[in-house]
Amino acid sequence: MGANLTEKEYRCVCQACDEILKLGSYSLARISVAWLHPIRLHPIFSSKYQSLFKPWSIFFLEFIAILLKSSLQLYIFFLKSLLHPRSLVINVKKVDCLIISHLTNVLQFVSDRRDSYCGEVASALQKTGITSDSLFINHTKATKYSREKTGVAHHLLPAPISFWATLWVIKAQVLEFYRVISLLLVPNSTFKKKVILRAAVECLSNSTRFNLVLAINIKTYLANSSIRAIITTFEGHSWERVVYHVANKYDTKILRFGYQHAFIFSNQHGAMRRLNNASDPDYVLTSGEISSSRLFQKGEWSRKEILLVGKSIQNSEEVNFDKSRDKVCLVIPEGIETECEILFKYSLSCANVFPEVEFIWRLHPIINFSDLRNKYPFLSNLPKNIHLSQVDLATDASRARWVLYRGSMAVIESCLKGAGPIFLKKYDSDFMLDPLEDLVGQRRVVSSEADFKAVFQSDFPSENNMKNIGMYCRKIFTNFNGSPIIDKLMVGVQK
Repeated sequence: MGANLTEKEYRCVCQACDEILKLGSYSLARISVAWLHPIRLHPIFSSKYQSLFKPWSIFFLEFIAILLKSSLQLYIFFLKSLLHPRSLVINVKKVDCLIISHLTNVLQFVSDRRDSYCGEVASALQKTGITSDSLFINHTKATKYSREKTGVAHHLLPAPISFWATLWVIKAQVLEFYRVISLLLVPNSTFKKKVILRAAVECLSNSTRFNLVLAINIKTYLANSSIRAIITTFEGHSWERVVYHVANKYDTKILRFGYQHAFIFSNQHGAMRRLNNASDPDYVLTSGEISSSRLFQKGEWSRKEILLVGKSIQNSEEVNFDKSRDKVCLVIPEGIETECEILFKYSLSCANVFPEVEFIWRLHPIINFSDLRNKYPFLSNLPKNIHLSQVDLATDASRARWVLYRGSMAVIESCLKGAGPIFLKKYDSDFMLDPLEDLVGQRRVVSSEADFKAVFQSDFPSENNMKNIGMYCRKIFTNFNGSPIIDKLMVGVQK
């Protein structure tokens, strides 16, 4: 993350991208360009903008390389439509509400676990008699999934599209490329020219194509259903805006809800700003008091558009603190391979030096350890005091004295189960990743083996530490209460 953007650079990127979206009149094709939707200042989300701050010669070479790669991918997309003609296969049900969530692990095929993103929302709807259907953005290698359980059908997105729909997608991408390039005809700063060129080539990208295919899926679904409301997760991603846009164009009476299920960080952008009414949710559902406050105070949403519904991640109102726990450290990276590398390499080093401490490595559902080990050879030989988690997060956190983390929101539940938070800082700018950044003096920060030794030889966490940390965590994720969304839906759905 040492090469990450500065906050000033990131703000320049956000402003330029928002201007290009506006110049495109927020058309579907323009909104579908994922690159034009900066999420937040994060080593992964912001890395794709680093070339904008390189010398022209390097930037132009990267531009040509991306253009050639994207053009080849577009050609392959066309060839596949010829060799393997496909058609839309989503099964549509006559329901009141459509929920769009995520499939992050194939275990959801065979397990009875609830959707960790929108499961509580779906359950709340069902209890009040509001029928719903669920579509899942597919983040796995699974190609087919459809099952029914307790009245809720599950499907994968994006679904296959027809040959003629494929031609429409290709045409939309190419035309948008030329529309964005044409912005160079008016005077622009050097930086703005770079943004325009990169945005133009991103019109041809796989991510833009994904969004356009998704738009066809949603439009087809709406044409064969009678839904009155649509709910998506909401972090500021382009696909979310595409769904709202399609729903609004199809029927302006459809209520659109964006469920901010994670956390609003201090450098959040995508979810903070409005685009235009057609591409915005009518209501933003928040998971906690802190996010609600930040959306209102720093974002462009009014109080009436923000509905606090919460997200239940623990059953007890009190932190499960136990000073007598063994020396166990839970390690929880985000679902990003480079973050796994950073946390696992550091904890492996500590495990070799401090064999009396047990480390539990817990992977995000989207990460496969075998794939990770193939990429990072240092993971092949692990000492006896490192174990891969085989149980749920609550069980791991309930026996851990500490939780080592960086940007993972799993730290919240871990803290509420009594694990003292230890943030691993690699660079000075890393604090922007920390969901507990406001808890200065309460959580611990480490960068070296000596730092970790100082923590585990101290009395951290103390009962007072965990009391203050618990109070803060319960403001990040408040217990779920579906009443605000039910009230809105009862008016719009049960007529």
